[in-house]
Amino acid sequence: MNKTINTLSISSILLALSACGSDNRSTDDSLASSSSMYSNSSLASTSSSSLTSADSDSSANNSSTPNNANNISTALDGVWFKDCFAEDSSDPDTFYDTVEVTFDNGNVSTNIHVYTDSDCTNPMPLAPNPTAQGTFSIGASFTSGDGITVQELDVHLTEANGAPFDEYSYNIFYIDGDQLFTGGEDAETPSERPTMLDFTSAFIKQ
Repeated sequence: MNKTINTLSISSILLALSACGSDNRSTDDSLASSSSMYSNSSLASTSSSSLTSADSDSSANNSSTPNNANNISTALDGVWFKDCFAEDSSDPDTFYDTVEVTFDNGNVSTNIHVYTDSDCTNPMPLAPNPTAQGTFSIGASFTSGDGITVQELDVHLTEANGAPFDEYSYNIFYIDGDQLFTGGEDAETPSERPTMLDFTSAFIKQ
């Protein structure tokens, strides 16, 4: 049986890396696919009420100017964890993942573990532990299709599993207390950025 493991990008950091295990792909190919996927899919948006006063003032002064990777602290800074979830809930043979995303002064990193069971207790044999690193920036705030104030999140992955990488993804995010929500799948261009949040799962701040 051929099987592809879908792992996270930020909804490509914050939601999916892909391919390894029982198919015939090489481990290197699997790692590269995985890193891009998970880094893109898994990141969410911050409401104006969730931002610190400094962040709120910055957004109010110029919401179109991103906070980029120049030692600028943001409301996203910290470690966020997404517990055991199915890669494809419609597939009875799906694998399951846990994802940890760290934001720190404009830098972002992801760490994914792949499992064969829904409790995430049995690691996938031969599966990699996909990792990715890069930078992120927070852009304009706007009202989503859900009626919630969200912010733009742009991610540039520059390293996947220790190898050079180059991928951009575009999403939105919203922070509610210790929960981080994103707009589902990452977009490849700013014009395709999600306009609705995915509330089916959240990252929890550690």
